Amino acid sequence: MKLVIAIVLALVTGIVVFNLPAPSQQFKSVTVPAEAYEETAKDIARRINDLSPMPPVEHSWIASEVEFAKDTAYAYVIYHDTRNIFRILLEVGQNNQYRTAAAFEPAEASATAGTAKWRLIGGQDLAARLETVKISPN
Repeated sequence: MKLVIAIVLALVTGIVVFNLPAPSQQFKSVTVPAEAYEETAKDIARRINDLSPMPPVEHSWIASEVEFAKDTAYAYVIYHDTRNIFRILLEVGQNNQYRTAAAFEPAEASATAGTAKWRLIGGQDLAARLETVKISPN
């Protein structure tokens, strides 16, 4: 019985240790300077299929707007396919890394990108009420 417990503990420890990110791969957020907004928005738009927490119904997502919270590491992204529209809050990290902090859906069924009221469906809206700057990535 002690042998079985020892084996199970060794396996659990091994799984935990091997699943921890390497120190060089840990996420470290960075403030996005205003002069980098356009370049960062274009990078987000190119990578939106990988950044979205859900797959598109059609072929791919299209990022229509990126809204940076001034003097922070946060950017809201509005994106859509031919049937759905969503918004995510990304945290910008070093080396062009991003992680999703929150996800939103339109609060109204007929909402469009320019007039949508958003309902939080996951995560935390860490940039709520901060001053933002809108950038069109296209």
